[in-house]
Amino acid sequence: ALPILRRVLRVFGERRWTRGLLGWHITEPEPWQQLPLSWELAYGGVAPLQPGQTVPAYEPRNPVGLGFLAPGQEPQEGQRLPRIEDAAQPLASPDDRPVPAGLGPIAPTWLPRRAHAGTYDEAWMAGRAPYLPLDFDPRYFQVAPPELVAPGFLQGGEPVRLIGFNPHLPTSFALPQCGLGVQFHFRGRELPGQPQLETVLIEPDAARLQLLWRCALPVDKHLSQLSAVTVSSTCWAADGRPASPLEGLGRMPTAYAAAEA
Repeated sequence: ALPILRRVLRVFGERRWTRGLLGWHITEPEPWQQLPLSWELAYGGVAPLQPGQTVPAYEPRNPVGLGFLAPGQEPQEGQRLPRIEDAAQPLASPDDRPVPAGLGPIAPTWLPRRAHAGTYDEAWMAGRAPYLPLDFDPRYFQVAPPELVAPGFLQGGEPVRLIGFNPHLPTSFALPQCGLGVQFHFRGRELPGQPQLETVLIEPDAARLQLLWRCALPVDKHLSQLSAVTVSSTCWAADGRPASPLEGLGRMPTAYAAAEA
C-alpha cells in the first residue's frame, strides 16, 4: 500500500478576539487574496505579559505565531488570532490549544524537535563530547511537521496533489525518478552507497520543486583518506548526458493515479 500524507489547512483573513454579552468570540474574517503559509500566521506566539511576570509564557511548538494565551489567561480586546489552522482543530475558545498548523520546516529549538536533542550535561562534557549524547534521537534531524513525515524513504514516482496554491501550476504530478548511485573512493577501495530520497521541498510561488538525497559513509577520523565521491544516474538522455529529473513532471503514473482516485 502506498503511504498517503495529507495536510488540510484552513486559511482566513485577519481575525481577532472580542468580548460580547456571552463572552469572548472571534470576529468575522476580513477579506483577503493571498497569504504566505508561514509559522508567524499559525497558532502560537508569546502570551501577553501578566502582572508580576518578568518572562512571558510562550508556545514551545511555535513561539513566533499568533493567539497563544497562558493557562487561565483571558485575551486582550482585539488580540490577533491565527490565520492558518488545521482543518480538524479549529480555534473556538480562549482555552483551546490546537496544534500549530504549518507546512514549513520546524526550528531545532522548537518542540517536538527539541525533545529529541538529548542531554548535554557535565557527564556528557566529561565522557562523551564532542559526540552526540547517548540519548540523542535521530528524529531531531526531521525538520518537516510530523503530519508530513513519511513512514519510510520515498522512491520517486509518488503522486503529489496541491489544492489552493498557484493556479498556474499542475495540481497533480508525480515525484521525479532519478536513479541515483554513489561510489565512495575510500582507502584505496570503491565502496557503493545507497542514496535515499530524504527531503521534498515544493515552492508553488516559485514554480520550483527540490529533492534532496542523502548518502553516508562512516569514516570517523579518517576523512582525509576519502579521495573522491562519484555520483551517477541510470536516467540517461539520448546524447549520453543525464536526463533532466523534471522530465515528465506533471504526468502521474497510471497506478498512482488509480490509487488517488
